[in-house]
Amino acid sequence: MDIKIKLLQSWQFPFLLLGAMAIVLEAGWRTGSLLQIRRGHEKSGTDDTIIAAIFGLLALFMAFYYSGASDRYDHRRQLIAEEVSTIGSAYNSIELLAEGDQPGLRENFKILVDRRISLYKNIADIGQLEQRLEEFEEIRSTIWHQAAKAAKSTPFPDKLLASHILPQISAMADAADAQKLALKFHPPRVVTFSLFLLLLVGGFLTGYTMGVERRRHWLLQTFFISLMVGAVYLILCLEYPLTSNIGLDDFEVEFIKLRAQM
Repeated sequence: MDIKIKLLQSWQFPFLLLGAMAIVLEAGWRTGSLLQIRRGHEKSGTDDTIIAAIFGLLALFMAFYYSGASDRYDHRRQLIAEEVSTIGSAYNSIELLAEGDQPGLRENFKILVDRRISLYKNIADIGQLEQRLEEFEEIRSTIWHQAAKAAKSTPFPDKLLASHILPQISAMADAADAQKLALKFHPPRVVTFSLFLLLLVGGFLTGYTMGVERRRHWLLQTFFISLMVGAVYLILCLEYPLTSNIGLDDFEVEFIKLRAQM
């Protein structure tokens, strides 16, 4: 199981991140206080420049990650809409076939949609996900061969009309494959690691600045920790919607509506 998926499924993750930020902020406070007491260290213009540069880099990483996560989230919703549309079009194209070939194909389409509804449930269990993907591809292959056989056996000139179902099924398969591949489109792990590292460094520098000044700003540091952790958690939820509280249920429900119409 991917550690990021496991963490996102745990309600403890935001609190663990909050705790980590509080620890590094306190460590920064103690470091700044110690330097100020022992050496009379005070912030200089150079210190402010370095701290501003680090926070600027953190802001850049967060903006980059959020923009990418938001785009990929919208793309996944578009892929779901495309899947629903192509399956519906292929199902309606069954009417182009001979009446004797329609019942079995309609029944397999119902099985296909049933399997698609449950396909991406609990994707953290890789073994079950792989099994569901195999079953989904199996029924999809069965539909293709069944439709191809039916179109081939249709007498001419009705055969020209019946064969139009094959491009519809092909488009349906392409949309499903695009959705499956979209699950793998994530930033490299080093980018995620860098984001967390910069977040902790930012917390440390915030505490360090207050320690050098010998002034604690409880309200500001509480806002800082809460907002930074909330922003990072939101980004990760957008990046992994199938394992987070955001989800794609508002679009996945379209498969249930489609199944009810069959």
